[in-house]
Amino acid sequence: MSADKLRHVTPLGALVTAVALSSLSGCALLDPTAYGFVYGPGIRSAEGQVSAEGGLQQGRWRYKADGGQVISEGEFVDDVRTGPWADYYENGNPKYLYTLKDSSRHGLFQSWHPSGKLATAGQFVQGYQFGSWTFHDTAGRLSETGAFLNDHREGRWTKWHKDGSPKLTELHFEGQRVGHWQHFDENGELTDIWNSMPEGLEWCSESWPDGGALRREGFLLDGKPVGLWKTFHDDGLLRAVGAFENGEPAGPWHLYCGDGELIARGEFAGGRPRGEWTVTQGGSSSVVDAMTFQGGMPMMGEWSPKTLDDSESTGVVVNTWVEEARSPVDPSAMVSQAAPLDIEPESAEQLSAALEVAAVEPEVPVPTTTFTEKEQTAYAKLVEYYGGEQGALNELQSIYRGSRSSKKAATTGFPEEGGDTARAARFIGKPLPMTKMYAPDGTLYDIDQLKGGNVVLVLLRGFDGEVCPYCVAQTESLCKAGALSKFDDRDAKLVVVFPGSSVSLETFQESYEMLGKKQRDAYHMRYANAHDVAEQFDLVGEKVMPSTLILDYTGTVRFAYVGKNVQDRPTLPLLIKELDRIEAE
Repeated sequence: MSADKLRHVTPLGALVTAVALSSLSGCALLDPTAYGFVYGPGIRSAEGQVSAEGGLQQGRWRYKADGGQVISEGEFVDDVRTGPWADYYENGNPKYLYTLKDSSRHGLFQSWHPSGKLATAGQFVQGYQFGSWTFHDTAGRLSETGAFLNDHREGRWTKWHKDGSPKLTELHFEGQRVGHWQHFDENGELTDIWNSMPEGLEWCSESWPDGGALRREGFLLDGKPVGLWKTFHDDGLLRAVGAFENGEPAGPWHLYCGDGELIARGEFAGGRPRGEWTVTQGGSSSVVDAMTFQGGMPMMGEWSPKTLDDSESTGVVVNTWVEEARSPVDPSAMVSQAAPLDIEPESAEQLSAALEVAAVEPEVPVPTTTFTEKEQTAYAKLVEYYGGEQGALNELQSIYRGSRSSKKAATTGFPEEGGDTARAARFIGKPLPMTKMYAPDGTLYDIDQLKGGNVVLVLLRGFDGEVCPYCVAQTESLCKAGALSKFDDRDAKLVVVFPGSSVSLETFQESYEMLGKKQRDAYHMRYANAHDVAEQFDLVGEKVMPSTLILDYTGTVRFAYVGKNVQDRPTLPLLIKELDRIEAE
């Protein structure tokens, strides 16, 4: 395929042209009619390359609508999407701009309304929303601002009226509203609401000396920085945003120079920068080892100027600005979050209006997944395999060992049943570490309400840059009428949990309909924050390591199956066998 000009979306949303990558060695021009796809909404054809050895998608790919308009484009390496990807509306306007790293969204994410007006802008870190985000209405007006940590809203959030006046201000800690929040109606009438604060938690909001702009804000727990903190230059522009644990910087950090450009991003561990950091200098980015960073400048009672990066190395800037973020806080900067003793109760109408506004969660859109013909062929066999049909495993191994082996599956053959027995054993005889999650309509759901009967709890992988076909296949195999009746016969309820947001669950359900050709009302799903599921169940893997647990009538785990990889999941006959064993004991 000869070099061609492709469109790319700049951070400002403008369309520019760039020369596509030249043809890869060992690749062949794709015949889309021969290769075949299960397309997402609006996509009708594809152009790209596959390697002559193995038939894997490589290099630049374009997906097009009926009229030939490019709907989506980006890079593949061995069948895996990677690097920058851009999606477009059929009118040519940009829709999404994002980057994939290790199959996860990582870096800048932007979305636009069909009119071309910016809708959403923020950053992802290894698949999780992080740092400052902005949301805009269909006219491009700012409608909401705030920050995320591990997909949870964290710190100060503000909603805005169309005229630019504040509509709602609130604080979030680990995704929960805490402390004092305020609602302003269209006439500017104020409603004050106080939520309880966890014991020992305080909110810090510190300004630059002499009543200047905001300098830093975040939470203190027992006097130590915790959760997400932001610091700002003296003109109000963001300087640094990052996470603390027990007073030490830990997790992702992003740092910005005086003109608002991101200059460094990476991870802290043990109070020090660790691993690879992405550093931007002179308009170009490079990856450096944090071991090469020099120490920060000593604090002499004053914070460093915003021009520090003009004279010092990136390592000095990183260490200096993070050290400033955790320096002792003046008690006068602590904002009381306790309700005044003489507070006047708000009217029922005011509270209802405020709660209605607060209930609207910010939505980060999820790009639609496109499945190849090979994935569709394998999908049918996956459903059979997870459903327990004999011979399906041999056919899967044949598919994945064939000339068009996909790295989205094990290239050495589909795994044999068994799971990670050591990880699974930790659950046996214990209650669930996490029982609360959400129904698709956003209402809170507690698995404990199912006590008195058996529960088959399926934890899927979650959204990690694309929908996992194994999760879809497992869901269909367990939610068929025959499978559900077997669960019912054993007084067992099936609960399938998608680690992610309501929006990513919707994308998963669309994929279920695309691949399975099934109506979603044939099954019921729940969702929960992916980071919470991975951490509380100790299932950190490729997002969440897929696992299945069976609970008895007391809510105690009696059977556990933790996958060795994303394909490894228990079959329906194995689950029925374990339910019968539990009932017989």
